[in-house]
Amino acid sequence: DLANDPRVSGAGYVTAFWPQPGQSFVDAAGGQLARWIEVDEAMGLSRIADAAVPKVLPAGFAETAAGGATTSLGAQSLLSFTEPSEHSAWGDNPVTYIVCTEDRVVPESAQRQMASNEPHTVIAEVAAGHFVMLTAPDVTAQAITDAAGRIIG
Repeated sequence: DLANDPRVSGAGYVTAFWPQPGQSFVDAAGGQLARWIEVDEAMGLSRIADAAVPKVLPAGFAETAAGGATTSLGAQSLLSFTEPSEHSAWGDNPVTYIVCTEDRVVPESAQRQMASNEPHTVIAEVAAGHFVMLTAPDVTAQAITDAAGRIIG
């Protein structure tokens, strides 16, 4: 449990789902997977539907050098969505949550709600989509550097 490991001084989330202990991704997402996620119950897998990729990814993303990442959007285990989190909250360790205001995967309101569940969370706001680390790496790096500066002091 990293939250209680004395070597960990803080945590960061970048436009991510952050379920509470005992809560699954699906729970945190409001009780169901997005309709653009295809599910193969027999195989226990899910994936972004091909037709949804242009709607989910930022405009122009597939045409950029980072667009090669779309080819790595393979299948994902359903358990990653349905299995409850076993980890505790971050306790007294500071947390930075980078909210991406143009995210089409994790809505901004959901990001803010999850971040508000932890009292020591600092919200950093970035005007970018879900794949900010690929579409705006300099902005992402600066937000992470700023967060580390707050932890180190």
